Amino acid sequence: MPLPLIAPLTWTSMSDTLNLRKRPGLFLSNILGIDEETLPTETVEINTIRGERDIAPFVRVGAEAIMVAGLGSEGYVIKAPNIRIKRPFSPGEHLFNRRPGEIVYPTNQGQVISAIEKRIADDLAYMDDMIVNAEEWMAAMALRGAISYSVADDEVFTITIPRAAAHSVTPSVFWDGTPGNITAIANIRAIISLVAENGQGITDAIMGSEAEAWFYKLPEMLSTINLNSGIKAGGIDLTQGPRADGAIFLGRWLGINWWSYPRKLRLNGSAIDLIRPKYVEFISAGQGGWKRYYGAIPDMDALEGRKMQAKRFAKSWKQPDPSALMALVQSRPLVYPRVVDSTVSYKAISG
Repeated sequence: MPLPLIAPLTWTSMSDTLNLRKRPGLFLSNILGIDEETLPTETVEINTIRGERDIAPFVRVGAEAIMVAGLGSEGYVIKAPNIRIKRPFSPGEHLFNRRPGEIVYPTNQGQVISAIEKRIADDLAYMDDMIVNAEEWMAAMALRGAISYSVADDEVFTITIPRAAAHSVTPSVFWDGTPGNITAIANIRAIISLVAENGQGITDAIMGSEAEAWFYKLPEMLSTINLNSGIKAGGIDLTQGPRADGAIFLGRWLGINWWSYPRKLRLNGSAIDLIRPKYVEFISAGQGGWKRYYGAIPDMDALEGRKMQAKRFAKSWKQPDPSALMALVQSRPLVYPRVVDSTVSYKAISG
């Protein structure tokens, strides 16, 4: 959504405006129940949790207590990734070019200044949306088990989620295999049991484009949703359209909410799928302890050279030749699940 007018363009007013801005809805962030936390350091200390199902031992009355192990956890220290983008605002662009909706012939200087401020605010909002897209991309990558980024001459990093190998499932027969051999229900039940061993329950399945196309053709799905014996397996709703966040709710089957999320983003100039086309990502909505951390942002202009603890930092400065106003937005987000075995990646389609 557009930003309100920013005057004057100081780093405090720009940063405050961006941090208070209502951001567009993000499907993965919302369904995973991601909490946000700003940090005073550039490193993130993460303690991951693996649920245990041990039964407390019984002892005789009056006997000594039995020593037990604590909750299974592993600690990691990760340096928060860094996003730092800028763009110039030239005087010619703002003084002589008119954008849609602006006054055709401004009659005073105030109208000209107001139009310039609105253009800068709109462009800052667009830069903020680019960072929001990066945060959604990080959530999608974390579902796969690793956040990996590589651009020549820029940044290269891989952040691995220590999820058990069994949570990346490749079945013996895919959904596009021989109809009589497909065992989709058995595979899904096994995934539910796998996550249940860690104390979570699968609530939602998010499908890529190819998986969704074959989902409607599954003989097991078609037969179970049409049962007339009183057994409730679920129902698929083909009347649903895309929501504002790009997801499509397909209905419930086997006690799971099924979604299609065909949204694409551009990374390094190429379109990428947030959910891999051939995959289904099974999640435990709100149960994975998902967090979006924001590392501290160091800048000489912020707080007289100290670090700034916030989701966003923004500032502007004038460049004398060629004459321009430069605007910069910075953020250091990291998306990570604390309960690492609360999701399963299932390759549904061959190839």
